[in-house]
Amino acid sequence: MSVQDARWTTAKANLTRIRPLAEENAVSKKDLDDAIGMELSTRSAVDAAKAAVEAAQANIVAADAQVLGAQAHVDKAKLNLSFTRITSPVDGVAGIAKAQIGNLVGPGSTEELTTFPPSTRSSATFH
Repeated sequence: MSVQDARWTTAKANLTRIRPLAEENAVSKKDLDDAIGMELSTRSAVDAAKAAVEAAQANIVAADAQVLGAQAHVDKAKLNLSFTRITSPVDGVAGIAKAQIGNLVGPGSTEELTTFPPSTRSSATFH
């Protein structure tokens, strides 16, 4: 953008010098028209460069928002994954599984996943 600014500054300076000379017919009308055209053209280039910078900044903001959204999806997936492991509150051998891999289970399920048969511990002492 600094190149466009420098060109516009030069074009404005040239127009400032040529305009009084054109009023006194010291330069041709074509020279004045060229100076005016160059000033307008370079001003448009500066405006376009500024608009491009603003658009790029808006794209950065949008990309940052997409990154935050993607991170939220990752966090949600990690949370959901943490609910996929079921552990028993007691030690022992589980009975027949009533739910199989792929079944949908959740907090509202009324059927148990498995049962634990009662364990009877016996001890014997031999002499």
